[in-house]
Amino acid sequence: MPDITVVIPVYNVAGYLPKCVDSVLAQTYSDYAVILVDDGSTDTSGSICDEYAEKYANIRVIHQQNKGLGGARNTGIEACETPYIFFLDSDDYLHPETLKICMDLAKPQDCDMVFFDAVAVDEQGNLGARYDLPLPDSLFIPKTVPAVLFLSGAWNRIYKTDLFIKNDIRFPEKVWYEDLKTVPKLSVHAKNIRYYREQPLYYYLQRSGSIMHTPDFNRLVTERIAAIDDVWQYFRDRDLWTAYRTELEYMRIFHGFFLPVREMQAASNTFPPFADRLREDLMRYCPDPMSNPYLATLSGKERKMLSLFVGRHYGMVKLFSVMNKWVKGVKNVFKK
Repeated sequence: MPDITVVIPVYNVAGYLPKCVDSVLAQTYSDYAVILVDDGSTDTSGSICDEYAEKYANIRVIHQQNKGLGGARNTGIEACETPYIFFLDSDDYLHPETLKICMDLAKPQDCDMVFFDAVAVDEQGNLGARYDLPLPDSLFIPKTVPAVLFLSGAWNRIYKTDLFIKNDIRFPEKVWYEDLKTVPKLSVHAKNIRYYREQPLYYYLQRSGSIMHTPDFNRLVTERIAAIDDVWQYFRDRDLWTAYRTELEYMRIFHGFFLPVREMQAASNTFPPFADRLREDLMRYCPDPMSNPYLATLSGKERKMLSLFVGRHYGMVKLFSVMNKWVKGVKNVFKK
């Protein structure tokens, strides 16, 4: 039996899928399986999956009616027969050493998760921001979980498959932010986590059709709030609320308010009413958000932006951002 299964949910990504799958086939680690979950694709993605499965013995295809990204991942979980599992989005791709590095860290210490950094990449292959985590290299968690584990996506780590099975945790189907609803629940059940920081191992494609670039602010706001509420209720139901209150509040501040407002502001000037809905939700549950100790992990610029957002000074945030870019430009001129 292989050590790890790479689950790739597939839905109408014919133009991106070959690069994704080829990045797995190019891995220096050979003891892996691949499950391609064709989630009701209406383009040629399904036939591309079949072609790979016919050519490579370690690739399996499951065709199903559309269940959304979360539902496709769940299908992969149910079909997984290996100790470890990894979720790769079908428009992203991997560094050739990803699986080897992760398994070399996971197996000797029987890790529940191994984290790694990702890097943004555009459709021309240009690298952008690095998604790094403020974590120690080795993390043993008897009682508490750093807030950062509540914030990251499902794709920047490998997992023990039993984390899902034994704790009866699955991704919700056909919703946005299925990662946000699921990852915090998994994190509190992990006992031993390793983090690899030397280089990004995951290339996260930024494309215009993604959820993060959607103009549907109403759905963005509604589903963000629903995801946070779902996680908070999970912790309350299991008497974990007191132990993780500070982390959960930071989750609401950062992922339920600051991040979506910043995204909406960058996408459109019509965002203030939607930002106000998020702010109202935040202030209901976190009346003094700027006092949360985890804000110290943010940069000075991010803390200033958050403070302006909380005060509803949306225009000032725009001005602050423009001035910051101007200052950086002036500094670069003098460096030359």
